[in-house]
Amino acid sequence: TIPGGLKQNQVPQIVVLTFQNAVNPQNYERYVELFNNRKNPNGCPRTGTFYVSHNYTNYFKVQSLASKRHEIGVNTVTFPSPPLSKQDWIDQMKSQKEILSQWSQIPSDKITGFRAPYLKLDGDKMFDAMQEAKLSVDSSRTTVRYMSSPWIMWPYTYDYASTQDCVNGKCPVDPHKGIWEMPLVAWKDKNGQLYPTPYGCQVDNKEEAFDLLVNKFIAHRNSSNRAPLVITLDSAWLVDDIKFTAT
Repeated sequence: TIPGGLKQNQVPQIVVLTFQNAVNPQNYERYVELFNNRKNPNGCPRTGTFYVSHNYTNYFKVQSLASKRHEIGVNTVTFPSPPLSKQDWIDQMKSQKEILSQWSQIPSDKITGFRAPYLKLDGDKMFDAMQEAKLSVDSSRTTVRYMSSPWIMWPYTYDYASTQDCVNGKCPVDPHKGIWEMPLVAWKDKNGQLYPTPYGCQVDNKEEAFDLLVNKFIAHRNSSNRAPLVITLDSAWLVDDIKFTAT
């Protein structure tokens, strides 16, 4: 149902802009510039989600991002490569959440999102650890099967066992009450290769990078179910003039 009697082409397309890894003086100013004076159709400032890892992070900069109403989520403390034990996952998640809360002055109950290192899932134990750490939204799981209209994947709950495809790591089998998935819809580059993020795609200049982003946006906007477009950017893509410079 389209609210307010609007036609499909009048409904704003939801775009979720996310970042991961460390926040520090090397990328902070670029983040601020990216969002500066940009507003949503309702007039509110545009914001992003930052999944923060511990190493090399400046927590004053994280606090500043949070004060600008950006969402802050958990990556991990040491950015380990799965597989891990359940206890190791709990320690990584809880510790990083506590560090973010204490050092960036963010209320613990406002830190609800998680993204796995290398976007690699680690089965049911990772989602059990999320429940232990009181994290309620994962955004690590890439879909290839549901990347094209009319079946572009929407966020969903793990209250029931997921039927999403599993392309990186070990996916959960059991339900996990209260946990949501914000799936990453795969990107296809000019060579036909599939990647979970635009940063992995082959682009030779900023025009090709721009086309990659716009074409993905158009595909979501023109799809029959208008699923949100989750864009996952590595900060290096924003500061590397060879790969991409936002204009």
